[in-house]
Amino acid sequence: MPPPLLRLRPPREPPRARWLPGEAGDSQYDALQRQLRDVERVSTPTLMIQGGSDYCDDPEQSEGQERFFTSGYRRLLLQGIGHFPHRESPSQLAAAVIGLIGRLYG
Repeated sequence: MPPPLLRLRPPREPPRARWLPGEAGDSQYDALQRQLRDVERVSTPTLMIQGGSDYCDDPEQSEGQERFFTSGYRRLLLQGIGHFPHRESPSQLAAAVIGLIGRLYG
């Protein structure tokens, strides 16, 4: 039997914005970025699924965002899971998505 996989944790660094001001971006998305700047509220029911051990996007950043969602915001923090919940815990992710669909359309 092979040894268990060792999960290494990177050193904790301060969270960084995905794109820093002045950082090069893809100009084909400029019009969409301008549209998104004007959005104050999202009217789509939203399920935020995040790994509790996500070192790319600090889990604390998804807390308390309900005020931006007019049709509901549910946050699911998966403990022991990193940045890729769909890869690291597909069954938990699928159950959460199926549950949301059931609540919306069931």
